[in-house]
Amino acid sequence: MIDAHFYGVPAPVSLKVLQEKFGGDALGDPNTYVNSVADINDASQSDICFYVPKKGAAPLDVSALKCGICIVTAEVAQRISFPCALIITPTPFHLFAKIAEYLYPHAEADLFKNGNGGAAQTDKIDSSATIHPSAVIGEGVSIGARSHIGPNVTLGAGVRIGSNCIIQAGVQVMRSILGDNIVVSQNAAIGQAGFGFTMDGPHPVDLPQLGRVIIHNNVKIGSNTTIDRGALTDTIIGEGTRIDNLVQIAHGVKVGRNCIIVSQVGISGSTILEDFVAIGGQAGLTEHLIIGKGAQIAAQSGVMKSIPAQAIVGGAPAVPIKEWLRQSVALNKLVKKK
Repeated sequence: MIDAHFYGVPAPVSLKVLQEKFGGDALGDPNTYVNSVADINDASQSDICFYVPKKGAAPLDVSALKCGICIVTAEVAQRISFPCALIITPTPFHLFAKIAEYLYPHAEADLFKNGNGGAAQTDKIDSSATIHPSAVIGEGVSIGARSHIGPNVTLGAGVRIGSNCIIQAGVQVMRSILGDNIVVSQNAAIGQAGFGFTMDGPHPVDLPQLGRVIIHNNVKIGSNTTIDRGALTDTIIGEGTRIDNLVQIAHGVKVGRNCIIVSQVGISGSTILEDFVAIGGQAGLTEHLIIGKGAQIAAQSGVMKSIPAQAIVGGAPAVPIKEWLRQSVALNKLVKKK
């Protein structure tokens, strides 16, 4: 569900209007109305979603669908009997992205009603919180007891900061909810739009990023680290996690409790880190992986596949650590023979 606190509630629009405005073939009651977008597994009657089967994925459980409208290809519409209205098009994701942008035209804009800097007038800022005069605080921001907002910090509209937090100089926080006892070091950026698009021939088509960043209690985040918000789901950082400087955490990533992520790590979209994962510096993780509880990833590793719990891996592509060490020794011997 898209958080109305950050993105508002669009006016309802009918299947008939969407089909006329964006094309495709409509199937179902033309007076079916929707006013939001959602992932197909989370959609309600007031949502529009899309479905493109993924190779190797479990079959779609149509009986569980509750969406109002689904966008699919003709082949899918012939094969599956959907319990909702349909828009049929050769490119469901493209059409979904355009409709999402139509419903949420200001999703990428960080709007501030108090354009001259300083704190917006609000009763949601605890009297014991300290805010530097150069900070810009958007409308509806809440800041808990004893939290400190440093110089040149920007907190976008609706951002929530818990108690005993330290937000250091130059930090930017948008579309995010931060718990208690959190430290965000200088110039980190949290809650900016994720890198989500698809190609329409030679042209990229952007999908509005309508999720949030949720940071649980007792987290520390290093300087110049970036944590993107998701498109339709939240990016989540679990309690007690430590994130070093210059880390990139992409849209929709889920980081568990007490994870350690060292400098210059890059984690691609929708990857899940379970609790107690440790990642060495400059490692890179591709998208949609599951890194099991307690797994360890050596520095400069390239992780292309999911990793089971408690495993230790290294290399690029990453393999079990003993195998990687044997590879390194063998390669070294091979080089010395020449």
